[in-house]
Amino acid sequence: MDTIVSILGNFGVSWTQLIENSITFILLAVLLTVFLYRPVLKMLEKRKQMVEQAVKDSEDVAKKKDDMQKEYRKTLNQANRKSKELIEQAMAQSQVVAEKISAEAKADALVLIEKAKEEIANEKAVMYDNLKADISSLIAVTLKKVLSESLTADEQQRILTKALKDINT
Repeated sequence: MDTIVSILGNFGVSWTQLIENSITFILLAVLLTVFLYRPVLKMLEKRKQMVEQAVKDSEDVAKKKDDMQKEYRKTLNQANRKSKELIEQAMAQSQVVAEKISAEAKADALVLIEKAKEEIANEKAVMYDNLKADISSLIAVTLKKVLSESLTADEQQRILTKALKDINT
């Protein structure tokens, strides 16, 4: 040990100074560890956890975004299918309605045609009756004139009645 002390003495180191410096170094190392190194390590650990959480959250958000996009596409496809079905149903219903309207229009037209035929028949009958009446009047006047010169009043009346009866039947 004497040799160590003499060697250290040659370099200008004293035991007391070496022990003081060693105690100061150990004390400084303990203080730095307690007050600086551990809080810095804790802060770095917290930041590391925050970064990991942020990465995890961003991955979750990305997954949710992908899921929502898939759901959106699925919903959009369902809506497209549903709209196509509704359009097809509407087209089918419009075809049925068009056919119904067409059938009703044909039926209405047939009814109108029948009414027109009836009116024509009625007008024809009225015209025929008017014509018969006019012809009967003409015949009566003509027969009166012709028969008044050659027949008696009773004979004229009998012939006139018979002629009118024949015309009416």
